[in-house]
Amino acid sequence: MSQLASKVSRILAAMLRLDRADEPVIGKGPSNAGGEALPTYGEAEREPVDMIEVQHPDGRMTRYPPPEHWEDWVEWDSKAWPRKVPRRYSLVPTICFNCESACGLLAYVDKTTYEIRKFEGNPAHPGSRGRNCAKGPATHNQIYDPERILYPLERVGARGEGKWKRISWDEAMTIIAEKMHAAKAEYGAESVAFGRGTGINNTHIVSRLA
Repeated sequence: MSQLASKVSRILAAMLRLDRADEPVIGKGPSNAGGEALPTYGEAEREPVDMIEVQHPDGRMTRYPPPEHWEDWVEWDSKAWPRKVPRRYSLVPTICFNCESACGLLAYVDKTTYEIRKFEGNPAHPGSRGRNCAKGPATHNQIYDPERILYPLERVGARGEGKWKRISWDEAMTIIAEKMHAAKAEYGAESVAFGRGTGINNTHIVSRLA
């Protein structure tokens, strides 16, 4: 147990240590409300905001990240560990479209590359209040995953063979409509089932099959 504790202690020390080459340089640049210069590390002009209080005196929880810092938010780059490298982001409010709940999200837009680095909960959203399930952060994959579907595809090989061809939206809608019409004609209107989870109302479509 003592060896494990010693190993954990060394790991934590490495996480908290700044290498000499990464020591902050205090100079002309951004300052805090008291007029004191903020340290810079090259990748960003200042360190992340130090959030000490997590609860207000009246019991309300502190919003994190605080909205007043969304325009120029700075936090440590987790991929740069064990070095402490601050990154600058612009936090853009949006919503999750993976189910009908439409929880609030914050898109972390890298201010250097303008790429969305991640999605996290929006503490200012009146419904979810920053509390999201795993589908919210997974929105990043819907933007950058190389296997995401960008346009309608029609299978041209055997099922499971993985052969597809690109078709237009008009062609896709025609194929779907024809199959729905054929199912209704042969098995009745109740043979077609709908599943939804994006908040889109399908009532007008269902009523046409009645």
